Amino acid sequence: MSMCSVLVNIPEFPFRLGDLCPQHSLAAMAAGLHASGHTPVVLDFATAAHVDRFDTPALRRSADRASELRRERLEPMIGRARRDRCREIAQQVAELGPPDLVVYRIVARGGLRIADMVRAILEEHCPDAIHVIAGEFVDSYGALALPGGGGFACVCAGDPEQSLPALAACLKEPGRWREIPGVYTESGSVGANWRSTPLSDYPAPVFDATHYPALIEGGKLRIFPLELTRSTGLRAPARALDPELAVRRLDLLAQRFGARGFVIHAEDAPAGEVAAFAQALIANGTRTRYVLRTSVRSLAPKEMSALRQSGCLAIEVAIPTGSQRLLEDFYRVPFGVSEAETILRAARDAGLFVSVRTQYPAPCEDRHTRAETLRLLRRTRPDAVGVVALEMTQQMPWYSDPAVHGFGLDAGGVGAWIQNGPELPYRYLGSGADELAADRARLEAELQEDGFMGAVSAEEILAARLMYPNLPSVSGIPQIRAAVQNAQGEELLHLVEEFNAALPGASHRGMRPFVPVLEAVGN
Repeated sequence: MSMCSVLVNIPEFPFRLGDLCPQHSLAAMAAGLHASGHTPVVLDFATAAHVDRFDTPALRRSADRASELRRERLEPMIGRARRDRCREIAQQVAELGPPDLVVYRIVARGGLRIADMVRAILEEHCPDAIHVIAGEFVDSYGALALPGGGGFACVCAGDPEQSLPALAACLKEPGRWREIPGVYTESGSVGANWRSTPLSDYPAPVFDATHYPALIEGGKLRIFPLELTRSTGLRAPARALDPELAVRRLDLLAQRFGARGFVIHAEDAPAGEVAAFAQALIANGTRTRYVLRTSVRSLAPKEMSALRQSGCLAIEVAIPTGSQRLLEDFYRVPFGVSEAETILRAARDAGLFVSVRTQYPAPCEDRHTRAETLRLLRRTRPDAVGVVALEMTQQMPWYSDPAVHGFGLDAGGVGAWIQNGPELPYRYLGSGADELAADRARLEAELQEDGFMGAVSAEEILAARLMYPNLPSVSGIPQIRAAVQNAQGEELLHLVEEFNAALPGASHRGMRPFVPVLEAVGN
């Protein structure tokens, strides 16, 4: 029996350039449902046309600048604007069916509150609809992400191409939901081996007008995601998409949907997979531009010239610390400081923009480990460095036994924080959220004094390189970021159209055969 499914994406604020791009998780959900005979539609409200109507950025900036008395008067206005927008979203969802299944993509904790507002309004129009949450936040926190009160029926984690069609097949039989791998109910648990399916066996994400109308309606950047690898959810090598299949999907996105650039997701890719993808691009004669999100262990210095030749403009890698002791004993990553330094130097030497994400402070941090992190960054000079807080997610080695790793969980722990906690759900180094944030800000300030740019997104790097080819990337990124944050309504829509028009065509043939640089010089 075919089910009408609506996949909803509601932007959060502050608005970012990446929000304006097509979202892989939504397209993958739609692909799985469509391949199983259902009728999915993606309602992606992260578009230039919708941003002002949802949270009125101008009103938000006024509240930030106003006196305390004035802010108290403006906050209710902002709240009313949100509620009005949620009613509009609920009405648009209801007009599609009414739907049998409504799936809300949740990226961060704040998205749960907005989704719950839409759900409560939608239940008045479609009382029989089943409401489910999915997305990146759910993948990180599993059953803990399910709000209390019974509003949402369950959460779908892991591979949406697998879990959502299985849920749709028994949607009216909630007693069977617990048997579905990747589905959590309030009292349920996830089945074993729920991320073992080869990535190439899943249908390609769908971005056509029938399933993803926001791409046709306008207001979305033509920077597309392409998933080269996906985690197993365990401490095991990620599953990789066949390189030639990945190139065919990239070509199709360029030809059918006007893709102007790509963000390639290859986090935790097995060794050699990234290089195989680059070589497949070169062998196919595909000209494109992309930013690669990957890890140190997925790269080798000899592969950098192939990456650059295949159209890679930048790499994003996570290096949590410059301390060898912390890498081994606390973070337990499969690489060392020397390997990280070698990769960063090789990427810079190949002409790639290098963005590093580091974590600070760890519970066992001291002035020596802090100095080691600064030393690594100063020796390798990446173009951008983002400093982020530690997270208590299921993928982290300290999640299952926080006390051993130096964390003290607050009452209610992570679950209470997800639902309504204003601060971090844990303490360490004798400090709470404010003290840890201040310590992190001091490191960021020191890096800025040393000439490092702060955190940048893959989409910002790509847009800056393609829109301002005659400027260094570091110069173009602030211009793009300011344009997105300050633009409103039609002005933002005009900016998106300008982006898409300015970016060169993404995929055509005619490249010369690739000869590795090291091989060419006889090294």
